[in-house]
Amino acid sequence: MIAAVSIIMFMVMILIYFVVKNQTMAKELREFRHLARSAENRSRFALTTVDSLAAQIQKMLTSQLESAHKRGLIKGEPYEHTSAIFKGFETVVMQCCEHGATVEEALKRALASEGKSLDDVRKFISEMPSEVRVPWVKNNVGSFVIACTNIVNHFTNPSPKKEISDQSEAS
Repeated sequence: MIAAVSIIMFMVMILIYFVVKNQTMAKELREFRHLARSAENRSRFALTTVDSLAAQIQKMLTSQLESAHKRGLIKGEPYEHTSAIFKGFETVVMQCCEHGATVEEALKRALASEGKSLDDVRKFISEMPSEVRVPWVKNNVGSFVIACTNIVNHFTNPSPKKEISDQSEAS
């Protein structure tokens, strides 16, 4: 009889242990779900912010490019290549941020819609000064933004070396 009571008590203790353990796990699961939801909301907000910033930067770069084109600072193929890169700017940034693509992969997709090839852009970039080439080869979003900004700066603010060589040719 004592053995039966002790076995029943032991079973009740095990039952209580598992009930408490189950409640603790359910509480942790609720906390993890809450954390996952809040992380998803923060992630969605961050992507929305990045998207709007990329759109604004694209507008700024495009307007600076158009201004340089109207003033005759950039013409022909350089203008076409730069324009194609800038038209795909937002797409490239979002592909990299959302899907983890490299700049090269994202730019290849964006250029396909413009009818340009990545090889044409590579050739164009290879002719740019090192302020453009160095960030470009890093193949990440931050460097892509810097390279695009430096492309515009290269055409809108000619370097002193270029001005000096232009003046010496005119003499």
